[in-house]
Amino acid sequence: MAENQQIQYINPIDTSLILYDGSSFQNMDKKQNLYTVSRVLYENVIIYSFKIPVSQKNDDLSALVEIKMYEEAGLDVNKNYKISYIVKKLDFNETDLVEAFALDLDILKQNFQDCIKKTKHIDFLALPFLAFSTFYTNKILFNKKNDVFVYMDKYESFISFYKNGDYISTKSITNTDEIIEKLNTEEIHLSVDELYTLLIEKGLDQTQYEEGEVELFAAIESIFSNILTKIQNVVMHNRSVFDFVLRPLWVRWPQIFHC
Repeated sequence: MAENQQIQYINPIDTSLILYDGSSFQNMDKKQNLYTVSRVLYENVIIYSFKIPVSQKNDDLSALVEIKMYEEAGLDVNKNYKISYIVKKLDFNETDLVEAFALDLDILKQNFQDCIKKTKHIDFLALPFLAFSTFYTNKILFNKKNDVFVYMDKYESFISFYKNGDYISTKSITNTDEIIEKLNTEEIHLSVDELYTLLIEKGLDQTQYEEGEVELFAAIESIFSNILTKIQNVVMHNRSVFDFVLRPLWVRWPQIFHC
């Protein structure tokens, strides 16, 4: 796609359309005859990693990835998949790490049938945890350092790790529906919108909560303590494998982690 060319993005969850003109985004009322992109849902990506010798020939790798995905990752031989992969360099080892991705084509067709009805076609599907690379290519982040991107939403939440601007790993975390369910067990009842407002306006800053919200803050803090512990565990793993050293988190709600 040419630089600054207009594209339209269709949300796979609600089929809403967004126009991107190379510098800004805006909502669209109806589709246009433009290059059309979307993304797969995180839960539908089957991920499997394995090591190969640095000397492994690229010509042999596609076949090896497919074999590994069926024999070791547990793909169903009776189903059709779209399989892709990336190779990640390990600075201190004689091996490379291959991360392979598989998508069940029947699930894709089911998930995108409403999108196709609306746009007639989709030219490109992105893997959500790889999409953060556009922060660097579009100069939203000018310095390619070590970043953790945290995405939290109603249906899916995940973290994505980048080292020097290159993707290295991803992991699912608690989504907002699950947070609401956990709050319900504490007899704290919030809608999704109320939770979003709470996280945006108060986050984990205890001073922002009123006297009558002690239990609310304690519950929110407990939930996010578990989430941050999981993130920290993945950080430590990435440090040992990729020599990854963390800088401050990027999150969907910038205020969540303010103190």
